[in-house]
Amino acid sequence: MSMEAPIKLGLIGCGGIARAHLNACLQLSHLFCIVACCDVRKEMAEKFAQSAGGASVFTDYREMLSHAEIDAVDITLPHHLHAEVAIAAAEAGKHVLVEKPMANNLAEAKSMVDAADKHGVTLMVAQSQRYMAEHREIKRLLEEKTIGQVLYVRASVDQHLASIRPPNDWLFKRSLAGGGSVISIGVHKIDLLRWLIGEIVAVFAVERQSPINPGMDCEDISVAILEFEKGVVADLASLYAAKASPWGELMAIYGTEGVIHNIGGWHINSDKVSEWKGKFVKLEIQHEDPFRNELEHFGNCLLNGREPLTSGRDNLKTMAVVEAIYRSAKEQTRLSLSEIWAT
Repeated sequence: MSMEAPIKLGLIGCGGIARAHLNACLQLSHLFCIVACCDVRKEMAEKFAQSAGGASVFTDYREMLSHAEIDAVDITLPHHLHAEVAIAAAEAGKHVLVEKPMANNLAEAKSMVDAADKHGVTLMVAQSQRYMAEHREIKRLLEEKTIGQVLYVRASVDQHLASIRPPNDWLFKRSLAGGGSVISIGVHKIDLLRWLIGEIVAVFAVERQSPINPGMDCEDISVAILEFEKGVVADLASLYAAKASPWGELMAIYGTEGVIHNIGGWHINSDKVSEWKGKFVKLEIQHEDPFRNELEHFGNCLLNGREPLTSGRDNLKTMAVVEAIYRSAKEQTRLSLSEIWAT
């Protein structure tokens, strides 16, 4: 189902990350016209509507879907609401962009894809790290075998949840967030690694709950070993218990002929390029706004009837890895992704 620009967009959720989505849409006025803003906190919806130039205001997404003249919705809500709202939007014939993680679990994610297929609408997940210029460049270097065959990857996402969110925030609750650090921040690297390296076929994980996030009822420390279909192995640390971090987000990719890492910026060492041999050289990569890039991609896919790079269908594989990590930690065993798909 394709359409003409500008796409009439409704924003569902007007807090936190929604501001980045709003700003991106305002930069893409040739693609989008924000016609409705919805939030249970009316004052937040009103602020967004004013920024958007006088969009209609709603406090109930069902009312917005019924009455607003919209082509698509952008959902930036707590995780447990993603599936419910996305399915309702699909049933109303609206295209859907939904923030990561796609849903609270794989079963909900599958229901979202089924609804989008049934009603002929596009479903895209806002996995913003695939839309970062630096990651696009790293993917190019890997595809060109600049560091040879990839052998091993080390990745980490380090935050301290209690320092960045208020007490009793929904992110502290498994029922509302789907879990802790894995589904909320580790999911970024899981999805990125799938794109850069290939599909993940097995995991082994351990998780812990530290004392430095009072009121949290799920993991704030997770370490997972990821096995890829091409024999690559990676370790992923997802931390909400990092009081401080030397890197914030770490990625180091080791190949047969070099290494790429992002400590202090992206650097490369490669035996295949003379100026990169025997030393690490910083890569000069022009920064781009990943939110603008992902919204632009969403809009172009709608206009041209294309499947998005981070479609709901593709993201089922990311959600399957999240589920495998949780099950592996619970069962204290290595778990094949085939076991996840079989359930």
